[in-house]
Amino acid sequence: MAGKLNNSVMICSEFAGCNEAMRGVLVYNPFSATGFLETMDQALSLTPEEKEANMKLAYKYVKRNSVTKWTEGFLKDLKLA
Repeated sequence: MAGKLNNSVMICSEFAGCNEAMRGVLVYNPFSATGFLETMDQALSLTPEEKEANMKLAYKYVKRNSVTKWTEGFLKDLKLA
């Protein structure tokens, strides 16, 4: 997520697993060519303010749920099992 956060759009496959938890991303079905095109059209139609608001939501999630935090939680749960 490098670069300017306010000028970006995050698009995520509905099968990626993050789309339910990560707010602010546009979701598409990778097996649907028309679905992907509609999602791209939606992304290109967002206003700068909408892009910024969506990216702030997504970035918040990424900062709170880093790979390091996930690994620490996984190892902690593994020790308890």
